[in-house]
Amino acid sequence: MRCFVYSTAIALMLCSTASASLVIDDFSGTAVHVNGFSGSNGPTALDDGVAGTRRISASGLSSSLFGSISGVDVGGNGFSVTALSLGGSATIEYSFTSPIDLHSSGAFPGSPLVLDLFDTVLGTFDLSVTYDGTAGSASTLLSISGTGPVGIPGTVFGNGALASAVDKITLVFTPTSLADDGSGTLAAQITGSGSSISAVPEPTSLALLGASMFGGFGIVARRRKKKIVEETKA
Repeated sequence: MRCFVYSTAIALMLCSTASASLVIDDFSGTAVHVNGFSGSNGPTALDDGVAGTRRISASGLSSSLFGSISGVDVGGNGFSVTALSLGGSATIEYSFTSPIDLHSSGAFPGSPLVLDLFDTVLGTFDLSVTYDGTAGSASTLLSISGTGPVGIPGTVFGNGALASAVDKITLVFTPTSLADDGSGTLAAQITGSGSSISAVPEPTSLALLGASMFGGFGIVARRRKKKIVEETKA
């Protein structure tokens, strides 16, 4: 019975930790479109795991080609950045009402920021990610050329102090090469449905919990063995 209680408690702890993603943006709500060579929208309130706003802007991102003008679309669990020319960029800026902690624990360098946006990637993009917080500002640059979630560990932001109190996250998408979209049009594009930006517990903390689980089972086993020995002597 005691073993069952220990194992149940530990299992619940592991499950709650594994599912404790901090959703920063799931792109729900009204779609926002920023098109043409430049443009921006006013701040849109986040209705996800944190309080704050999202602001989108584009500069020189696209050009008119075959009667179409591309841009940035977000909303309704969808995300899209499309450029028909090089030399521009799209910026998504998150400002938080209260600083958010992207650490799973103060003892670790920080949970990864996970961008689950890349269902389709055409051409290539550079992605600049900047954290601003009470400890300062730092950036990292990634090259996006394939599909699938992209994780940005807190380790790239120094000792992790910055990632523990983030006031603002800025994402800048810059197309670096175009590709044929299958219809003869050259473009660079990122699209995603069911998209989200979130922070999840890093594997280190989950491994630590796993170690504590085995340790708990070891304690239970020793106590049970001791009890059997005492009963045999009696």
